[in-house]
Amino acid sequence: MKRSATLLLVTLVISVVFTSCKKDEERASVFTFNEIDYQTTHGYYFTIPGSTQSTYVVYLCTPKIDDSGSPIGGYGDFVVLVFLSNSPEELLSGDYIHPTTMTGYMVLGFDKDMGYGVEYELSNNYIASASVNVHGNTYEFEYTMEMETGKKVTGYYKGSLEQITNVPIKSGYITGNE
Repeated sequence: MKRSATLLLVTLVISVVFTSCKKDEERASVFTFNEIDYQTTHGYYFTIPGSTQSTYVVYLCTPKIDDSGSPIGGYGDFVVLVFLSNSPEELLSGDYIHPTTMTGYMVLGFDKDMGYGVEYELSNNYIASASVNVHGNTYEFEYTMEMETGKKVTGYYKGSLEQITNVPIKSGYITGNE
């Protein structure tokens, strides 16, 4: 009986050790709108530099969106987050809130051949916020925006961002396709 109790105790200790060592699952990079999840596999950004601050425009994209347009192309869905960073050179970690330090919008069903998709703007309540963590080349965004339909888009993204260089900007303003 003593040997069975010892064997049971050793088995229990080993199972607890291996269970607690299990690696935490990574959180999925998705945005959710109207109870539908959209996987965001990659992101792009461009900056509009200023003397003491900079504007960072971030595109968090589903798999078939690419940087072949001006500024993006492909087919699919994306969220655009626009941040006013207190650094002229980089996006800083921190909390961003509309209207002072962030804004955004969402596009569903973008088609590069047609040049547009269904764009959802912020609601008249202008409710939007984001938490940003920057670790080297890894960016982490957790955000929520109330859209013009009254429904919220919430999302999370963790990964790298590729810089877009084909954005037509003149004197600090986006000028459109030229």
